[in-house]
Amino acid sequence: MKNTIVLLSILLLTSCTNSLIMRIEPETSSVEYRISGTASSVDILLSNEDGIARKYDSVKLPKVYAYNDFTNNLLFVSAENNGSTGTVKIEIYLNGELQDQSESELKACASYVIEYGTSK
Repeated sequence: MKNTIVLLSILLLTSCTNSLIMRIEPETSSVEYRISGTASSVDILLSNEDGIARKYDSVKLPKVYAYNDFTNNLLFVSAENNGSTGTVKIEIYLNGELQDQSESELKACASYVIEYGTSK
């Protein structure tokens, strides 16, 4: 529940509206955030393997952030075009499988929440 609230706060702050919630068993996962497109550079906000929001400024595309020991249950990435032209596409892969993606001319964002355990 806590991570869902954190995700909703991030989505509101970054104007991201698409999200997916799924329950799976706890395990260490490999995660890849793939950011591509024709934008000259983008600002990126993502959740890393420790659950910490990291911001990267003026990143050239394409860019991949890969984590092999991802135990955090919140996957989130947002990429905002720094220019007035060009596209931005982001994809989230969990254990090699595409979970969510988004493409835009201005800002692209995607999120994926893994909630461990059962609802109460």
